[in-house]
Amino acid sequence: MCSLVAGLLLMAPSAHQRLRAGHGVQRRSQQHLDIAVRLTVVGSVAFAVAIVAVAFLVSSIVLGSGGAGAVTGLVAAVVLWSWFYLPLVIFERDDP
Repeated sequence: MCSLVAGLLLMAPSAHQRLRAGHGVQRRSQQHLDIAVRLTVVGSVAFAVAIVAVAFLVSSIVLGSGGAGAVTGLVAAVVLWSWFYLPLVIFERDDP
């Protein structure tokens, strides 16, 4: 279900843009940009949950419960670090 929600939310901003471009309307609204960013963030969180859940499912079958916990923790840590910590903490320091 998380991958379904992620797919829908992550595709929505591009669908909005394509529908509006077909009518000759460019994105001028700050509100439209804010909504697109929110959809992308929520979609990314849903996709991260789906990835971690799949990592647990597959690793629990292959490695058993102990190995599954380690693999799932590692996958979750990499997702949190690369998708959220870097842009929100590290890159924030570089912004003027």
